[in-house]
Amino acid sequence: MRMSEEEYKAAQMRLLRAYESAKKRTSGGSGEATVTGTGRVPLTPAKRREIEHQEQRALVFWARCMEKRIPELKTLHANPMGRYRPPAEAGKIKAEGGKAGMPDLCLPVRSKCGRYNNLFIEMKAPGGKQSSIQDTVAQELREVGARVEVCETHESGRRAILEHLGLETEG
Repeated sequence: MRMSEEEYKAAQMRLLRAYESAKKRTSGGSGEATVTGTGRVPLTPAKRREIEHQEQRALVFWARCMEKRIPELKTLHANPMGRYRPPAEAGKIKAEGGKAGMPDLCLPVRSKCGRYNNLFIEMKAPGGKQSSIQDTVAQELREVGARVEVCETHESGRRAILEHLGLETEG
């Protein structure tokens, strides 16, 4: 079932409103990103996590809005290992197969070009770096044919997904 043009425009407007709201919450209300190297105060770890959270939420929201147009997006899912867990809960997740260092999002769909088995996306706040365990896991995933992208914004994540699926990207 395809989404009508009106439904598509309405979904895009909801995404824009949600993103603008998230942007204001993570920037102290100014609407401007708080980025290191711009003369503004460096991001604290808590602020960095909040920005990553809001950008990932915006990307997932876009994907959910686009599922009718792009059915492959129905398979996009998050990895729950990226947050602090009490030791007992962390132990249960690890015993069930959870693995530290896995990227935040997975799209288990073969790329249109056929080169990659699936797509993994690690969300990072502007200027953020992957940990050594994340670097190791990303390399392991690449060795078995996965595409791994590190994205600072929901827009860069959207572009990575559309490129992976062989769909046009605007701008």
